[in-house]
Amino acid sequence: MDDREKFAWMVAESKKLTAAIAIPDSTIPDIYTAPSDWEFILKIDALLEAAVRMVVKANLVGTKRMDQAKIEAFIDTLAMRGRTSLLSLLDAAGCDKTEMALIDAVRLLRNGFAHDIVQVQKSLIEVIKARKDKTQLLKSLCYIQEYDEAKLIKMYEEDGQFLRFSIIHGALVFLVVAYHGALKEA
Repeated sequence: MDDREKFAWMVAESKKLTAAIAIPDSTIPDIYTAPSDWEFILKIDALLEAAVRMVVKANLVGTKRMDQAKIEAFIDTLAMRGRTSLLSLLDAAGCDKTEMALIDAVRLLRNGFAHDIVQVQKSLIEVIKARKDKTQLLKSLCYIQEYDEAKLIKMYEEDGQFLRFSIIHGALVFLVVAYHGALKEA
């Protein structure tokens, strides 16, 4: 299987999770082609958050002695980040650290975009470059542990779609793993 076939398989498999969330098949391509990086980050974060909530619910709701509706309502009130958060429960469910880092990095960027309207017109790489945690963000978004940061940033400045592709790729990995590891079993 070549890279295109692998990517097509990931997209097809991720649609099983998006179907469970009840969103259209076109959601992932629509997110990737969003007209601005601001819209891209807000939408990919919303998709990842919905998937995380599904995974956590699938892991907690199966207990017969607990009221499923109350558990689901409780999970829906949890924050994404923090000591008592969805990411903490995702960690307890055995989610891989790489996918958790991607989800957390997307959430950090989403918060930056959502709480600073000035950034609406900026590119994703501009926003990342201005942050104190840019190195960690780049590693988390791109699955790269050792790299030449200046060269990577230059590549992303020349082709912003490449950075989006890295994030979409990571999101697809999470969606496939989430579906097969948590939802399919439930």
